[in-house]
Formats: sequence, structure tokens, C-alpha cells
Amino acid sequence: MGYYRVRKNWNNGKWDSSQICAYTDKQKAIQECTEERVQQGYKVFDPDGKVVYPITLEKQTKVLKNDGVIPDDEIEYWNDIFNRKKLVHLDDLNVIINRYSKLLNKNETKIVSHNGICMLRIPSNRFQIKLVDKSKSNLDEDTYFNLGYFANFKEDGIFFTLPVANLVADTDENTLSSPCLKYLKERKVKDNKVYFYASQNASDQFKTKDVSTLIICNDNTVFIDKYNSLYDEDVKYAVSGAPIIIDGFRATTEYLDEGWDNSIVRPTVHGFLGIKDNYIYYFYIETKTSNCITSGEVYDKIKDCGFSDVIKVDGGGSFYCKINGEIQKSTSENRQINNIGIVM
Repeated sequence: MGYYRVRKNWNNGKWDSSQICAYTDKQKAIQECTEERVQQGYKVFDPDGKVVYPITLEKQTKVLKNDGVIPDDEIEYWNDIFNRKKLVHLDDLNVIINRYSKLLNKNETKIVSHNGICMLRIPSNRFQIKLVDKSKSNLDEDTYFNLGYFANFKEDGIFFTLPVANLVADTDENTLSSPCLKYLKERKVKDNKVYFYASQNASDQFKTKDVSTLIICNDNTVFIDKYNSLYDEDVKYAVSGAPIIIDGFRATTEYLDEGWDNSIVRPTVHGFLGIKDNYIYYFYIETKTSNCITSGEVYDKIKDCGFSDVIKVDGGGSFYCKINGEIQKSTSENRQINNIGIVM
């Protein structure tokens, strides 16, 4: 057992004229290293020469640039701690670590399980919707899944897709085929962002319908409600789907009133988006009944999850889910799909 020394310099463990005392009990040494002595340059060294008190926190660039982990009302606190290399007591350090860990956890994407269903819990500020118009497995993203419904077209020998109902998504105009981009621009494409609404659909299926749509606002508030069109300036992302839970209650035939048909409820692998406490939950279920909505098959599996709203997004031959580079589930066809959800 060695000594905890209160001194200004370690001096390779040799005697130093600045040493005040030495204890085998670390806490006693810390008690001797008062605030006044800390200001004079005294420290507590462990038997190996490591400073155990006071602790100096180095500047953390990731925190200071505020990449979404730190809420706006906490930035001043963390700047004071990290940017000024503030000296803290050991007890204070534990408080700081716990506080930051909670913030990290709050903004972390997690895989959770319920009734055997694997769910991705995604903070709304880390969820991206992207229009890709590519084969579902030919994408570079590390964690993504097929998302909104779409229609297939062919023009000048080129196959392409367009979304149905509502979609607000990022895109890369340079990667889209000329007919796809042409029809998207007839609606609205601005700064590599697509705005495509039910009121603008080519077919009459959704043109006059208010359709259940997950909305992420520019302030990262997320909710599901029915829309035929949206105000561009307020919306960061949007995607439509068939309602499963509306305001906490089971939906039955409402999907038909919105313009969806029975082709989307057959037994296959289906994707879903749910909302709870401003988190987005993505999950998939392989259903067995002829109508996964009216039979209650899906609802019965998720009814006690606490979701305020849930919509069913695309599945079947379009289904594809990859998490951290590993394919979790995919149907056999490498179908050309329109848009995907990405975890950033």
C-alpha cells in the first residue's frame, strides 16, 4: 500500500519541498487539499504519480459544437464545464458524468424487444427519410429500411418509381433518373429536398383524401395526423402509411377511408412506424392472417407498448431492413423502391 501525497509536483515520487502531507487513505489526503490549496497549485497524487484530485476536464469538441446531444437550454452549462477546463470535486465529476450520460442515452438509437418484436427506438433528430429510387439492397447506408409506398412507371425504356400519398424527403438529384426527377420537379424539388403531397398524386386514389402521415417538424417534434397537403416551411420529413393506432385507440377499417386498399394487408412482412414520448419506433412483423389490420393481429402484438399512434409502411417484396451493416430481414426480390428510413 502506497501513499497519497499532497504536493505541487510529483517529482518522480521523490521528496518535494512543496509536500504538505501523505496518507494511505485517499479521502484524508483529498480533505487536506482544500480549495485554497488547489488555487495555490496543490494536488493529490496517488502512489503511481497520477493526479486524483482535483480533476481537470479537457475541452470536448463534440459537445461544444452541439451535434444534437446537448439541448439548447444546457449548452451554457456544458460550455462552462468543458470549454474553460473547470476544476471540479470528485463528487461533482460524478454528477457531470451522470448528467451527460443521460443526455447521450436520451439521444441514442436503441434496439428494444417487445413480445418477440425487434424495435428500433430512434430519437426524432436522428431519423432521416431519403428518396432513392434504387434497388432495395443496392444502397450504402449502414442502418436503413424501406419505408413509404410508391408506384412503378416506365418512360423511354427507363423504370422508375414515384411516391404515393405524402412524402417529404432528402434526395440526391444527381443520382435520380431523368424521368423520375422530371416528375418530382413537377411537384417540388428544392435544395435536394422532395415535397410530394397526396393532392398532387397522379392517380385519384389519394388525391382528395386526408392520409395518415408521420411528420417530423423542423424543431424535431414528431407526430402522426391525417393530411392531404402540407406547408413546406414547417416540415423536415414526412411519410404516409395505413393507420394501426390512432390517438391511442385501435384502428380497423379507417385505412380504406384514407384510400388504401386490401393489397397492403395480406400475409407477408410489414414495416411499421410508431410514436411514443417523441421517439420514433420502427419495427416489422411477419403476419399470417388475410387482413393484418381488421383481424387485430398487429394491434394485439403492440397494444401494450404505449404508442400514441402507429402507421403501417411498405412491406412485402419491397421489405428490407439492415442494422449496423447486418441484414436483419429481407424478402427475396431485389425490388426497386422509392424511399428509405435512415438512422443517422
